[in-house]
Order: sequence, then structure tokens, then C-alpha cells
Amino acid sequence: MRLPQLALDVDVCRPLPRVGQFGRSLIDLDSGDLISDTVTSRKVQGSYHTSIQIRCDGSTVQVTGNPSKFGRLDNLFGYRRIDDCVAVFNAVLTRFDLPPFTKATYYRPSQQDSARARMITDGALFTQFDLTQNHACGSSSLVLPALRALSTNTGGRKIPHLFANGRTVEWIYENSRSKGSTYLYSKGYDKAFEMELHPVPYDLTEEDRHYLERLKHFVKSQGCIREEHSLKSKFLKRAGTYVYGIVDEKRLDAQFEKVRDMWNKATASVADYQNVGSQLVAMNACSEAMAAKMQNLVYAWISGVDVRSQTPSKATFYRYRDLLLPLGLDIKLKFDVTRMNTKIRTIELRPLAVPDFYRHADLSDQIRQVA
Repeated sequence: MRLPQLALDVDVCRPLPRVGQFGRSLIDLDSGDLISDTVTSRKVQGSYHTSIQIRCDGSTVQVTGNPSKFGRLDNLFGYRRIDDCVAVFNAVLTRFDLPPFTKATYYRPSQQDSARARMITDGALFTQFDLTQNHACGSSSLVLPALRALSTNTGGRKIPHLFANGRTVEWIYENSRSKGSTYLYSKGYDKAFEMELHPVPYDLTEEDRHYLERLKHFVKSQGCIREEHSLKSKFLKRAGTYVYGIVDEKRLDAQFEKVRDMWNKATASVADYQNVGSQLVAMNACSEAMAAKMQNLVYAWISGVDVRSQTPSKATFYRYRDLLLPLGLDIKLKFDVTRMNTKIRTIELRPLAVPDFYRHADLSDQIRQVA
């Protein structure tokens, strides 16, 4: 698990300096009453043209950004501890005479038995976690086939969408056009391609430039696929992982495993479409009569038939789907002939090893940059 990006906010009792880029006040001209008073975020620059967003309207402090990236040339491998990420943010707050984010000693909802109740706590609240993991599929030539294979895996109610260039697959909720909205957004992408998209800072030293090129070559040669999950505010509240001091790495690890079921299916066998029935019987998954029925259902699915219309109920459809998922077939998705395997090939995703030349995040160095 990685923690490359966080968003934190906290309410405080004492008046604080207003910090931001712009301020906007709305006043009732008849009464002279102040209706609203808002402050937009201010960008705090770090080395290598990196930045973090900070905002304080006088009572609420908010910081958003990527602590694993701030002040660093890359963020291939970032912090694993929440406290390290928060320490980077706190260094920025100190620079603007704002109080640091602290862990909660108590927390409770403002209303009993209400899912929408505001949390009363003396600690900071997380509004987003971005959790990542790097995978190696062996070579750059295997990245696109691996992403194409991943794009056939659903994740709960999330359905996959493969980008036109084939280098990114995202999972969004069915009947939703948004990227998870305020709940959850997941994706996987070709990391080497993504690194090439970002321009190299013009003021790099020769040593830095050589390091970056060496790192890009390593990522490409390993066939690196980056897995990312953005756990947003509604998700964190429902999971109970949004109060700083209450959430820890073990609880986040557990949530990480829950949201990455589409990746856990990455090692599923590629089905032989002609022998689905015999495979089900060999697995003792169902009777021979049901296996024959599943074989006909798969033929209909491949032919472009809406197989939902071939089942008597929604519950029956999902029971059939559960039978076929272990074979790498998801009849919930429309069959795409371009993703059909004409030759069976196994692509094993394994954790990307850290190269011996890698520059790990240095917390003390990052803090010095904003001191």
C-alpha cells in the first residue's frame, strides 16, 4: 500500500489568519450583514515544480496534495505511513503560522443514529486517500495485453472502461458518468507512458536528469502497471477511516483489499469458449444439465444477445454470472470481440521491486524545503 495523496481539514476554535489565493465576501447591501466569506486555495511551491494546495478561512484549515511527490523528482514509491504524509503537510502549515494537524483523542457524531451527522472531534479529518500499488508484468510489450485483460474484470458494481489508447483502464459505477463522484474511483495505467507525458523540469542538473532517464528505462523494462484507488469522503465516512488518530495503516490495508477485487481477478483463467460446460462439470460447479445451459448462454452472449433477457429473474442472472466468473467470463459486460483471446497466454502481475539506485522519500529534506 502507498499513501501518495491526502486531503485533510480541521476546524479550530481560535481565530486564525486567512490564507489563500483570493478571498470572496458576500454582503447583504440592505442590512450590511455578511452572508458568506470564502477563501480559495493557495499553491505552495516545492522543488521540481511540485506543489501543495493550502486554504484557511479563519476557522477551518485544509491542505490537499501529494506529500509523496512534493519536493521530489518522482513518486514511483512513496510514503507508507500516514504520520509521514501528515508531517509534510504540517511543515507547510507552520510556514503560514497555522496550527498543525493533530490526532484525535475523542470523536462522536453530533446526532445519534444519523449517517449524515457531523463528527465532533479534536483531531483532523481526512477527506481523501489515494492508495497505489506498482505491478510488473515482465516487459513493456505485455503492458497493453495486461490492461486489456484487466478491462474485462468488474469490481462489484463498478464496470471497466478501457481508454482509446489502451494505456488506462478505469472502473466507474454502472449508469454513472462520473469518476466515482464523492465515493470511490479506481484505475490502472501504463506508468512508463504516464511518466513520458510529463515534461522534464528545465532546470534539472545533469545528475537529476540522468537519474530520471534511468528510472524511466527501469519502469518501461519492467512493464510497470500502476494501480490507484481514490477513497473519497463518503467512502471514508462509511468505512470509519476518516478521523486522524483513529485510522491506521492496518485499517487502510483492509480497505485497500476490499476495493481492489478487480485486480484480484487478474490471475483468472482464460476460458475456452467452446468447452464452458465441461469445465464447469470438472470443477463440480453444477450439474451436467446446468452446465449445458451455461454453454448455450455463453454462445448467446458471444453472439451479442442480451443474456439478461434469457434469464427469468435478476437473481437467476446473477447466479449464472457467479458460475461463469471463475472461468474469466463476465456476462454482465457486453461481449467485446476485440478483447477475445485467440491464443491463451498467462501474464503474471507481481509487485514491482525497488531498484537499488532509487531515491527514497526523505522527510527531513521535504520539511526543510518549506521551513
